[in-house]
Amino acid sequence: MFVALRPKAALGHAASHLGHAVAATAATAATAAVAAAWRKPRLALASLAAVLALPPARQEGILRPLAAVARAGGRWDGGEEEAVKEAVAAGAAADGEPSGRGGRGGGTTIWQAFRPGVEELRAAERVFTATERHRVAYVSSAERIDHAPRLGLPEVCLIGRSNVGKSSLLRALLCLVPDIDIRISKTPGHTRKLHFYRVGQALTLLDAPGYGYRAPADYIPMVKGYLAQSPDLCRVVLLMDGVAGVQTIDRQTLALLEQLDVAYAVVLTKVDRASRRQLLENVLAVQRAIGGSGAACYPHVFLTSARSFVGVHVLRCFLAHATGNEPRETPRPPSSSFPSPPPPPAHQAR
Repeated sequence: MFVALRPKAALGHAASHLGHAVAATAATAATAAVAAAWRKPRLALASLAAVLALPPARQEGILRPLAAVARAGGRWDGGEEEAVKEAVAAGAAADGEPSGRGGRGGGTTIWQAFRPGVEELRAAERVFTATERHRVAYVSSAERIDHAPRLGLPEVCLIGRSNVGKSSLLRALLCLVPDIDIRISKTPGHTRKLHFYRVGQALTLLDAPGYGYRAPADYIPMVKGYLAQSPDLCRVVLLMDGVAGVQTIDRQTLALLEQLDVAYAVVLTKVDRASRRQLLENVLAVQRAIGGSGAACYPHVFLTSARSFVGVHVLRCFLAHATGNEPRETPRPPSSSFPSPPPPPAHQAR
C-alpha cells in the first residue's frame, strides 16, 4: 500500500512546490509593480517641462528650494516659524553677530549666488540629454590619476562621505539618458574606484569613492592625487547629508580643498528627509564651516533630493555653467560681503 501511494504523494509534493513558485513569482511581480509605480511620479519630474506644469508653489519647491529656506519661515505652516527664528538667532550667536546681519563669516544671510532663469534651465537640460550626436555614457574606472581616461573635457568630481548619496545624485543628474547604468547600493563604501561618465562634448562627471566609514584603504592617495594632479578638473561638488549636516570629516575635506586651491561647491543631499528647521540650521552651519577662509567655495549651498528631484535641475544648470557650457554673468548675493567668484572659462577653473 505504501508503494502504491508514492506516486500520488510525489505528485502532491510537486504541486505544492509549483504553488509556492507561482506565489513567489506573483509576489515578485507585485513588488516590481509597486516599485515602478513609486518611481513613476518622481521620474516624471526629471523633465523640466513636467515641473513647469506644476502649481507655482510646487515649482518653487523643486526649482528654488534654497529661496524658501532663505525666507526664514515667513509663510511656512505647521508651527515652525518660531523654531526657524530660533535657528536664525542661534546662527547669529555662533558668529558673534546681531540677528539680521549677514556676511562672509556665516551670519543669518543665506548665500544665493546662483539664480538661473527658465531658459537657462532649459539650455542645461539639453546638455544632459543624450542624442545621436551627443552621447552620454560611462567611460571607464580608475584607481589612480595615471589610469584615468584622457577625454580633454572639463571634469566635475563628486565627493562626500560614504552613503551620502553620490551615486544616487549622479543617477538623478543623468536620468534623461535611459540606458545609462549607474549602480547604487545601500551599503556604505560601495564605490571603490573613480568612475568617469562622459556627457557628450560638454563635460565629464566623476563619481569618487566615499570617505569615512568603509572608505577604500587607498582613498587619500587615490582622491587627493586626482584632485591635485588632474589637468581637466574644473569643479568639485562636495556632498553633505541634509539631515546629519556638517560632520568633522566634512570639515577636514573642506580644509583639504582650500589647501589644494580647488574650486568647489557644497551640495546638501536627501533634503526630502529633513525638516525645514534642519535645512536652515544645516545651511547656516555649512556657511559657518566655510567661514572667511573659503575663497575657493562658490557662495551658494545647493539643496537636492535624488528621489523627488528637488534642486536637480538647478544643479544641472550650475554644472553646465561652471564647465563653460552655459556662459552667463551670475549675480552676487545682494547682502553678502563674500564676492562671487567670476564664471570660470571653459575647461579652466583653478
